[in-house]
Amino acid sequence: SDVDIGHVFVVRGDIRALAADAVLYPTRNVANPVWFPDGPPEGCEVVPTARFTEGARVHKVRGIAPGLTQVWLGHLNSKYAPMPPPHTPLSWFLAAAEQFLAAAEEDIHASGAAPCNARDRHLLALPVIGTGPRNARCASGDILTSLLRILYRF
Repeated sequence: SDVDIGHVFVVRGDIRALAADAVLYPTRNVANPVWFPDGPPEGCEVVPTARFTEGARVHKVRGIAPGLTQVWLGHLNSKYAPMPPPHTPLSWFLAAAEQFLAAAEEDIHASGAAPCNARDRHLLALPVIGTGPRNARCASGDILTSLLRILYRF
């Protein structure tokens, strides 16, 4: 078949430094100093915490200028999951990744924006979610394996 598939890159580095069309940060707060050490992006609008629900775990940060990496925030802290640690299923983390991929793709296509850096395709970036110290770090291998399956299907 002539299906034109994309690529999956696994990179060890600072996701904030990647030249991507859209990126998922595992926080619900644009003032989080871990993900926004220089403060919120210029012109951005705060996403109210109440907007993050199980059905809508990722939200685009509005107000970032076109042509710049579009930032998406994600509810990924298992402390607030329906089943808090250590009982949080890996599927809870992976569901947020799937929501990001679907929503960011839809948003990019609706915007009509060209891919960044004169690339042939749009580039979406997300961390290996759920592997932070208070989440499912002990299952990092299982999360990465499952995340790669999702990305290859996408």
